[in-house]
Amino acid sequence: EFRRVLFRSKRHGFTQETIGLLRRAYKIIYRQGLKVTEALQELQEMIEEAEKELERQKMWKSKK
Repeated sequence: EFRRVLFRSKRHGFTQETIGLLRRAYKIIYRQGLKVTEALQELQEMIEEAEKELERQKMWKSKK
């Protein structure tokens, strides 16, 4: 089922980075065997990392 979601994501124009984040989130939620609170903590950390990376990319593009 997740593969279908990824296929649709590609078809609808999601970037490879976004698809990578979706894969990572899926693994955190379903594959790592974490408790809900642990999974939520990891997802929060992943989101914070992604937001920092977006800020770096924006700053880099604005300097060009």
